[in-house]
Amino acid sequence: MTGLTFASTSIQFAHGARGSIGLLLNGSNSGNREAYSSTSFFATVELPSLQPSLVTLVNIMVANDLGVTAKETCSTGSLLRLQSDVMKRGLSYSCVDNPKDIRYLQCANNPTNSECQVLLSSSWGLHRVGTGISNSWICFTVTLIAFVSVLANLV
Repeated sequence: MTGLTFASTSIQFAHGARGSIGLLLNGSNSGNREAYSSTSFFATVELPSLQPSLVTLVNIMVANDLGVTAKETCSTGSLLRLQSDVMKRGLSYSCVDNPKDIRYLQCANNPTNSECQVLLSSSWGLHRVGTGISNSWICFTVTLIAFVSVLANLV
């Protein structure tokens, strides 16, 4: 897909957005890379194309890598600029750091990580089986992966 086609498709998609929309950002980018850039495609093309009369909420999810100290959170760094940019467009804003749903996906790839052990032992009655995780957890993960894949393609 060419840049022009991608841009026009993204604009049309943003014009058609309704209700609550989601944006997943990495809060533990390495180097000087920020979670949100004012020069990103989202900031320059998609956000300006959202219709405030149709979009009720921009729901930001900031995920940090397992075992890494958060570089940015909802209340620090570039996320404060994102909040300002969203509100300038007349849109409502919410932000969640390390939502459990995203952590579950991360832990599906690394269930022996110490952060995952704590999360899995306290969540929804999921039980460890040996070094793996239960079938119900796997079904939940597959469903969530499908949802996040769709969400990622939309953002």
